[in-house]
Amino acid sequence: MVRTLYMSHRHPLTVEMFETNDYLRFDLEHPQQAVIVPTKYNSRIRMERDVEEIVAKMKESRERFGVMGRDRILNHGQVRSTIATATYIVESMNVIVKRYYFDREEGLRVKKQREYAAIQDAGISKPFKHAAIALRYNMDLREKWFAFKVAQRGRQMEDGLEKLKRYSAEALFLIYGLEPTRKFVRWKISSLKDPTRRDLLRMNILEHIDQGVRRWTSYCIP
Repeated sequence: MVRTLYMSHRHPLTVEMFETNDYLRFDLEHPQQAVIVPTKYNSRIRMERDVEEIVAKMKESRERFGVMGRDRILNHGQVRSTIATATYIVESMNVIVKRYYFDREEGLRVKKQREYAAIQDAGISKPFKHAAIALRYNMDLREKWFAFKVAQRGRQMEDGLEKLKRYSAEALFLIYGLEPTRKFVRWKISSLKDPTRRDLLRMNILEHIDQGVRRWTSYCIP
């Protein structure tokens, strides 16, 4: 199986990884490790299982960050690296899901054309046979179904990533003494309809937190 590789300077890829890891491999608890993402699936069941695993792992990460935030042991760098890795995985899987259903659609079109060609080669010109083939494949309905599945899986992963980003920011608020403004910031971010503006506001907030931490550190540690 062909794979997309997310390189890690701390944990470089090895020969063993190529020989033994043929499927999705990542660890959001240790985001500095290498990530292996298949670029093609032959099984819809395995692909959907991997999507479910990605969503579940992002949920585990945001819950873990919430606990670490309450215990004051979460750091900004850990949040950033985890979100960066999760974003890479979600973006890669979105492309892979689209590719899978596109290949399915193209395969069905080819099979349909071959059946039409077989009828013509046999010298058969019976309308009901053409109608039976058209009814069997029903490409218009299949196209809509494939588009629905692509959008469904995309929304599922994007929603999980959005929640990871939002709850991670809230966990940092707990650590750096910004808990009173947590509800306001959460409302402000969720009120923006444009996802680009939401991400920009969230990153600005994280940057302000980071700057405050750096100033506090430089003041307390000469």
